[in-house]
Amino acid sequence: MRRSLQDYGASVTGGDMDPLEGRMDFEFETMQKELVEKIQAAVNKEVAAARAVRTAILPARKPSRFLT
Repeated sequence: MRRSLQDYGASVTGGDMDPLEGRMDFEFETMQKELVEKIQAAVNKEVAAARAVRTAILPARKPSRFLT
């Protein structure tokens, strides 16, 4: 999704992801109705594709010691 927004000239500025919902914040130089409709169609197409989602919890790494 992020790649698609960059294709439309958007800068991703933040977001919040939780199980089953999320929000992405982005900024456009110009915002026009046609662009919004194009992005909405692309997002809806991805949602309809119902792609498999995998999650993994990675173990925390111990800090490296650069100076001894």
